[in-house]
Amino acid sequence: MKKTFLLIVVLIISYSISLSQNITFVPKVDTVKIISGCTPPEMIFKIHAGIDSDTIRVTAGFNSFILCKDSSGNQIDISKMVGFICSHKEQNDIYELYFHQEPKPQNIPEIVPFDSAFSIDLIYNFEIKLKVKRNGIYVDSLVQNFLAKSTGLGIEDDLKSIPQNCRIISVYPNPFNPATKIEYEITRTSFVNISVFNSLGELTEIIEHKEKYPGKYELVWNAKQKASGIYFVVLSTRDYLFTRKIILLK
Repeated sequence: MKKTFLLIVVLIISYSISLSQNITFVPKVDTVKIISGCTPPEMIFKIHAGIDSDTIRVTAGFNSFILCKDSSGNQIDISKMVGFICSHKEQNDIYELYFHQEPKPQNIPEIVPFDSAFSIDLIYNFEIKLKVKRNGIYVDSLVQNFLAKSTGLGIEDDLKSIPQNCRIISVYPNPFNPATKIEYEITRTSFVNISVFNSLGELTEIIEHKEKYPGKYELVWNAKQKASGIYFVVLSTRDYLFTRKIILLK
């Protein structure tokens, strides 16, 4: 009987884990500030659909900008990404955004449908909750705090997708002397390593070694101090390995 009970518990936990979206908000801050000049700030949420994960990006509207600071008060670079990342997605997942004013009113929070506009006057602190529904059941949710004097919310179902592959897109020029630009893309948040090896398989240089969010990136490898010959650029993440041959001619 005890073993049966434990088995049921394990199955329930496993099922719950399989349902989880593992939603995160990037950057990880307590409050996202929306600041404007002479017009009320505006926020736009856009879905970027991918194979392995979906992102719901937050962008500032006309004459507005987004400001994020860490716990020490230092400003965070948000040039790459602001918004929700939903990993372990299923094809039929449905996303819902809810608006909560603070302090939360007693009435039901207002849902903000995608492909809509939602205007709010004189709001200071509020929350946006992302909820994920799968097969008619809510399987995950995440709340993010925002701050704005007044704001309008725009919700768009954007057809633009995040990358469908983890790969090196191009190395140009190739052959090159002495520098070349490497363009690559990843499908999910991963720790990315990009290294260069010589024709003997020896590590020549590590040119990227950091966590990256889903998207396309580029960097430049300057081989001014290297000898002419054949090299290999290797992109590696937790799940992928991709190699591109390049030639340095001096």
